[in-house]
Amino acid sequence: MVIERASLNFSIAMKITSSRYLGVLGVLISAIVLFWVFHTVDFNDISSTLKLLSIRHLTVVCVVYLLTIFMKAYRWRLTLPNHKSYLNSVVMGLAGNNVLPARGGELLQMEYFRFENKHQHRITIITSMATLKILDGICLVSLLYFSSKALLSVNSPNWLNAILVISLPMLLILLLLMVLLRWKGVLIRLYFSQFRAKFFVRLIHLLRNIEDALEFLHFNWQTLLIILMTYAIWCLESIMFITCLEAFHISDTFLLGIFTTCVVNFGIAAPSSPGYFGVFQAATMLALLPFNVSNEVAVSIGLIVNFFQFLPATLWGAVVFWQWQSKKILEI
Repeated sequence: MVIERASLNFSIAMKITSSRYLGVLGVLISAIVLFWVFHTVDFNDISSTLKLLSIRHLTVVCVVYLLTIFMKAYRWRLTLPNHKSYLNSVVMGLAGNNVLPARGGELLQMEYFRFENKHQHRITIITSMATLKILDGICLVSLLYFSSKALLSVNSPNWLNAILVISLPMLLILLLLMVLLRWKGVLIRLYFSQFRAKFFVRLIHLLRNIEDALEFLHFNWQTLLIILMTYAIWCLESIMFITCLEAFHISDTFLLGIFTTCVVNFGIAAPSSPGYFGVFQAATMLALLPFNVSNEVAVSIGLIVNFFQFLPATLWGAVVFWQWQSKKILEI
């Protein structure tokens, strides 16, 4: 127990330290990107462009995003069953990313889930979350590839090729590592058990908790359902961009919405300020640039989608956070 706690405290300390540096870097990147974005657009045109969006469009964007939150919570329940507070934990993660730099919401999501499920080890929780992130990445890469091939049969931008060439091998390596630990984890732990150094004892405990998080992986219908849900989540989220594109009468809205969703999510994977403000709009501009969409329209779409991903989750997260702190006070 002492070894597990020491290993956990070390990993959390490293996470917090790295988050501080990434937070500073993210704010700096966002400041530079914001200067570039708003230096290339006309604010008057953005204001008039935003007026083209009706209440119906804004309602669809908001409702669709809320639906994706429920789907993400149910998918997590399938990967790490027999726990509670999946929905509020996901909300805490999203809200945390909106107000904390360097994706600090991931740590907040883990801590909230651990508070509600005290028997579960934090390493298992964070591994479960990371596994879903890997599945999300593979899904986004495949959607980006097929949508780009349909929209850009020739002359793909260099930045698009770079995303595909860099991200796909990295994600496949992580997937293979995940599969290796799932089916060969016991053998790996048996091998390391012959060493008595504290490092290997800690490593064995770490591997055991990682295996617990990967227990859901089987060649069965449940794993297939998790994969299909991952694609459904991102296709549903694409409707936010599709709705905005239709409001501005842009052609090929379905494929272009999926393409833009993928590019934006790879864009905000880079260090940025809380809420991804600036980087989100720049990624939207970059995605729509090859299709002759004006910068003002692209920034307007980025602002609307970013806003409706920020506001509902942040308000909901604030309520959950207040309830969480109230429970902690009562326990004391």
